Amino acid sequence: MIPRFSRPEMTVIWEDENKFKIWLEIEMLVCEAQAGIGVIPKDAPEKIRAQAGFDIKRIDEIEKEVRHDVIAFLTNVGEHVGDEAAFDRSLLSPATRHDIVVRMLVNLKRLYVRMRSFPQARFISSLLLAADPSAISELRDRGLLAYHLQDFAAALHDLEEYLRLVPKSAEPGEHDLLAEHDDEDDDAEPSDDATEIWEHVKTLRKRVASFN
Repeated sequence: MIPRFSRPEMTVIWEDENKFKIWLEIEMLVCEAQAGIGVIPKDAPEKIRAQAGFDIKRIDEIEKEVRHDVIAFLTNVGEHVGDEAAFDRSLLSPATRHDIVVRMLVNLKRLYVRMRSFPQARFISSLLLAADPSAISELRDRGLLAYHLQDFAAALHDLEEYLRLVPKSAEPGEHDLLAEHDDEDDDAEPSDDATEIWEHVKTLRKRVASFN
């Protein structure tokens, strides 16, 4: 920041010390999430947090070699943590800018849903799909949000596409749900989350057909 246009309180916010403190807290939260799903030992986050730290001069030195600020930061954090934390150093892989943006968008979408701001939540789902077209759960969520907004044609399109894509990420032996349910009155039901989505699709087909 330009000193003559900055107040001390503003300058502190943008200093490297504060930036790296925020980055470190993000990494600690990542570790806690990994422990929660069994990627790392449950007691690892406490040990890592107790020993984690950073040195700005050392980060600058590493960055000159690796030419990546996040990798330099994580490498230095790993140096502070050491072997006593008993976790795989490969877990200090960088959370990329893309990962961070996606997480922020996911949290924003959840917030909009809680506020029942469905148009905004639907827009965020579209952004998430643009960022990762393979995120079929976002296709499902966008379809359900369109359903809430009574945009039935768009909802039907997204939810049908979701059901077509589910087998590609499902367990072996599962099959295309729509292929065997061309008849709207078919009573057979797929399993799990897709069951509810299939019911929505049948209802939406009838609604859309009634508009034609």
